[in-house]
Amino acid sequence: MEKLRTFLSRRHVVALERTGLLDRPVMDPLLEERFQHIRLQILSALVLRQALVEVGCEEVAQWNSIDLLPMIARAAAIGVLDDKGAKIFRALNQRGNIAKHELVFQSLL
Repeated sequence: MEKLRTFLSRRHVVALERTGLLDRPVMDPLLEERFQHIRLQILSALVLRQALVEVGCEEVAQWNSIDLLPMIARAAAIGVLDDKGAKIFRALNQRGNIAKHELVFQSLL
């Protein structure tokens, strides 16, 4: 069972010690699946950005965001992704967003 303390810097632990929140168990049986979807979303953005840079898409090289949707749109527009590939990346993005934002998470596997 995960606890917030495990992931905080020492400075943050000291600052939050009196809140009583650091050692509360996280009650989410699908937490690891959430992390898997979020990790895949980030990896997708990084690999797609790299592919766009490699084909000379210079504006993407200047982006300081891992927002996947603009990258998917750009990749589809210049032929890095076909319709099926773009659909897959949009689905991965949606799963990552669901995993991050839905309080009551249901398995997507």
